[in-house]
Amino acid sequence: MKKSNNKIWKHLPPALDVGWAKFSFILKKNLKDEEDSKCYGITDFNKLTITLEENMSESEAHHTIIHECCHAFMETFGLGGPEEGHPDKVESS
Repeated sequence: MKKSNNKIWKHLPPALDVGWAKFSFILKKNLKDEEDSKCYGITDFNKLTITLEENMSESEAHHTIIHECCHAFMETFGLGGPEEGHPDKVESS
């Protein structure tokens, strides 16, 4: 995982183990989704990654980390929603 100036990143583990899979955390500047829209986080169930926007506030980072981890856990219980197996994203406002 890449290092950043946001102090929350130093506390983030390298991966999230949800039982059936381990999702690696990736930090990326200027994160965009497949539609080229800016976003704060993308959970990719095919690659087993959670990619996070490196340049966001600590408050935005807390919210986004929890949001993306919830997607991984919900998938464990079959609650992934209609687009299971597709990346999920949190768009920035």
